[in-house]
Amino acid sequence: FYTQPITGVQRYARSLVEAGLGHAPDEAWVALPVVGLVPAAEAAATPIPDSRAAKKHIWEQVVLPSSLGPSDILVGLANSGPVALRRQVVTICDATPAIVPETFSFLHHQLFRLSLAAARRGRRVITISERSKVDLMTHYGIKPDLIDVVSPGVGKRFTPGPTEVERPYCLFVGAHDPRKNLAFLETLWPEVKRRTGLELIATGRATSHAHAATDDTEIAVRVDVGDEKLIDLYRGATLVLQPSRSEGFGLPILEGAACGTPFLSTDVGAAMEMAADPDRQVLPLVPDAWINAVVAYEAMTAEARRSVVARSTEIAGRFTWERGAAALGESLRRAAGEDV
Repeated sequence: FYTQPITGVQRYARSLVEAGLGHAPDEAWVALPVVGLVPAAEAAATPIPDSRAAKKHIWEQVVLPSSLGPSDILVGLANSGPVALRRQVVTICDATPAIVPETFSFLHHQLFRLSLAAARRGRRVITISERSKVDLMTHYGIKPDLIDVVSPGVGKRFTPGPTEVERPYCLFVGAHDPRKNLAFLETLWPEVKRRTGLELIATGRATSHAHAATDDTEIAVRVDVGDEKLIDLYRGATLVLQPSRSEGFGLPILEGAACGTPFLSTDVGAAMEMAADPDRQVLPLVPDAWINAVVAYEAMTAEARRSVVARSTEIAGRFTWERGAAALGESLRRAAGEDV
């Protein structure tokens, strides 16, 4: 994950390393492709020679296991691990490949099968929300007593604050692919805009191969947004929208809530855990339900909005990387056979 562009999985893994992995600093090491084992505190600053992705998978499956000592526990934080290794804990963020299989390539499905094999041979499985735990049990038959939930946190910079807003808007953050379902918002936004005047802004990557928004839609796309600008977008938004068909957690709804902006979401990932008002915030994938929910929130009194914002921010404050690292430490001690 130190060799990949930073999306949700990579941010999750890196942040848990930076938070200490729930261990004393001199007990935690990071395995870097080609480089080998380095102290966790040095991982982010260690140069990694360029290597093709296929070689990295070979390194993980063949070379990495031989570099571990007999008492070491390997923790895979990014949906992968060596299939032959038993003394490991593997993170499976979600069951999305089973829920919406058509949104993944043949190669991705084959690599994910390796990840599942590693998880089943390992000592414990980590996932990132209570809903994702249920999904892993339902779709992959993983026993509940072997799954530990290690929720993500939110960076300390993600806080409420002032920002300039030219025109009121709602915000979508995520890849423009069928699983994230930006196209759903595209179909209903003309009616939302007619009734509320709200714009819709979607962030995206310049390398995205499946942008749902085009020049003739109601959606304004902000490309390759860094954290500073993203925080401003969260702070200025009326709502963060997550119409996903599947999620492991849904970091944008956490980041938005931490910045003082409530969300609307389908019942995926941590939406139920994060909702200040689940009946109004967690919606079926029905256009009228979303249109009416946005209109209803826009029509709220200032006092009612402040109450929802305060509740959302309070819930988001429970999710810290330190809390996640502590949960991870407990999982690793269980894997080592120690009392927790």
